[in-house]
Amino acid sequence: MLNFKRIAIAASVPLLLGGWFAFRPEKLFLNETVNEVVPTASAANTKLLSEGSFTSYAHETKGAALISAVDGKLILSLKDFNTSNGPDVHVYLVKGDNPDQSSVNKSGFLDLGVIKGNQGNQNYELPAGTNLDEHGSVAIWCKRFSVDFGGATLAKKTSYRINTDKPDLSTYLHTAGFFGDITVTSGSFKGAKGSAAIVESDGKRLVKLKGVKANGQNLRVMLLKLESMSNDEKIKAATKVDLGPLPTKGTGQFSISKDLDIWLYRSITIWDTKANHSVAFAELRSAQEKKTSNLQLI
Repeated sequence: MLNFKRIAIAASVPLLLGGWFAFRPEKLFLNETVNEVVPTASAANTKLLSEGSFTSYAHETKGAALISAVDGKLILSLKDFNTSNGPDVHVYLVKGDNPDQSSVNKSGFLDLGVIKGNQGNQNYELPAGTNLDEHGSVAIWCKRFSVDFGGATLAKKTSYRINTDKPDLSTYLHTAGFFGDITVTSGSFKGAKGSAAIVESDGKRLVKLKGVKANGQNLRVMLLKLESMSNDEKIKAATKVDLGPLPTKGTGQFSISKDLDIWLYRSITIWDTKANHSVAFAELRSAQEKKTSNLQLI
């Protein structure tokens, strides 16, 4: 009987740890507070473009969302912000003006990365070329459970033009999203030179390769439903999209469906089909995810 109890306890430990990792219940009692300086419209180098107040959905969410132009960059700010803590909570800039649970996945969004904190003031730089005419709302989204904590619809305050005294038309059009790529996720290859990126370009979604130099035979490019670098066996078992042969010069692009959830396809490999193994691997992350946040527990 004693041995049976020991076996039962040993078997339950991994389950308990798995449940803890998935739900992170301690986050319900810990607040992560951020106190960054939010751009103000009174500053000479700042123009307030749009703003809105948060509405609560799955969790009580308060505060305001603002988009400002600061020295030629677009900044999303969460001001006097307060929501529940939770596992894998992200900030989404959503297409359209409805950021509720049913609209986010239907409309499309830019993932600005893991939220810096569930309280306080915080800033997120938007990718160059973000079209503010299309992206009109913000959602606080738990990716682990696909739950919308809260959202804000952004009301326009002014149109945006860089250097209004001497307007630069090409710069203005690029910032407004009329041409140019919006890089969603990107990463450098390990095991080979070069980089990969998923971009939005003129209404299309593309995987772009740049300067890839890999050794092998019959090399193909594969987008993987994997979170991080892994071994060949896990790559073989993963859901994948075979994009096609590696371009001769290592630079090129592949079209992918907009129905593909690119926030699940987090890595890319160059696969040697003759040797049946990976010769290069890159983890794909947003610009915000690559930044390290300083979070304060209280």
